Amino acid sequence: MNQMPAKYIIRLCSTPACHKTYRGEDFIRIVAEELGIKPRETSADGRFRLEIADCMGMCFHAPSMMVNEERYQDLTADKARQVLRQLKSA
Repeated sequence: MNQMPAKYIIRLCSTPACHKTYRGEDFIRIVAEELGIKPRETSADGRFRLEIADCMGMCFHAPSMMVNEERYQDLTADKARQVLRQLKSA
């Protein structure tokens, strides 16, 4: 089956430094819950895909995420939810 790529690719860092220092695991859980998908899954409507990256080079601004090629840094859970909700309503 040929699946179309998602409109929004959400990338989160999985390096140990981000997890230990910035609670990356909690951040991944929060984003996954907001999107209603698990890491490496695409939403049923095909709009969102959640990817886990080895490193995105934004360690000093963690937690951070990328949406397609746009970077979001120094996030809080609320800021991340706000970004994702704006994308959902777009």
